[in-house]
Amino acid sequence: MNLLIAKNRMRSMLVLPLVLILSMAIAPSVRAESHKELTGVVSKMLINASPEEIFRAVRDYRYSDTTKRSVIEEKKGRSIIKEKFASMPILGDVECTYEEIETPYTRIDFQMVTSNKLKVFEGNWILTPVEGTKSTLVKLTTYIDSGLTIPAKDFLQHLTAHQDIHRRLAFVKKAAEDAQTKHDSAAAEKKS
Repeated sequence: MNLLIAKNRMRSMLVLPLVLILSMAIAPSVRAESHKELTGVVSKMLINASPEEIFRAVRDYRYSDTTKRSVIEEKKGRSIIKEKFASMPILGDVECTYEEIETPYTRIDFQMVTSNKLKVFEGNWILTPVEGTKSTLVKLTTYIDSGLTIPAKDFLQHLTAHQDIHRRLAFVKKAAEDAQTKHDSAAAEKKS
């Protein structure tokens, strides 16, 4: 039994460096303008909906899970959101309050106001209509840094951010495409 456990541990120790090397080779990244030393995590998704529907879906995401996030303040084109990120690698539970600034139907920028463990949390949603279609290319970029100086910190932070980005994009895609379908159906009924 102990031999089996030892073999599994050896496999784990061999796999982690391989995963680190592969992820660094294929991970998309850009440089933050305000934090030139940081590499951002970027993901793009083509969504079959108008920029207006996607913009609304991004705003609706703020209220999608009240156990994780709450809107502290909302004014025209600006919101303050407090979000809890549970069990982040190395950091544990992280609280982050950030501001979102909206440019209607084209982008939403976000930047950290305060956090109990992060030094940097910022990024943006960019919505680009695809000419000649009813689709929109959505690009979500996040820059995150805990300020810790430990091995594999960047990899673990990027992995966590990448997973979070995909959850957010999946929510926005479903909400926007569902809303677009309802909108298109209502418009078709009016015509007939």
